[in-house]
Amino acid sequence: MNLGCGYDVRPGYLNVDLHERHGPDLVANVLSLGMLPSGKFAEIVAQDVLEHVERQQVHVALTAWARLLAPEGVIQVRVPSLELMFRMLAQPQNRPADEAAKVIHLMYGTQAYTGD
Repeated sequence: MNLGCGYDVRPGYLNVDLHERHGPDLVANVLSLGMLPSGKFAEIVAQDVLEHVERQQVHVALTAWARLLAPEGVIQVRVPSLELMFRMLAQPQNRPADEAAKVIHLMYGTQAYTGD
């Protein structure tokens, strides 16, 4: 399963996203996956999605995702690294405002819609 897939729709995965415009297999909130069977997914990928979940809901999300995992299943979670981004901002080539803006975009995303 590929949670919060955005435009990263992967063949062989159940691609889940909140927005239909991304073309997922299932349009759903990653916190509300009760319609899916427990223990059926060998792998869950959640890249750049957990940081969009309200802090007090992170435990809810991780518990819900764990329910979906098959025994011995694996979940891969990727979130932005603030430490790496601060190191990037400290590099001389990223100090001009236009270059710094590119790094800052990594921190905040496009903010094109609620939850982005």
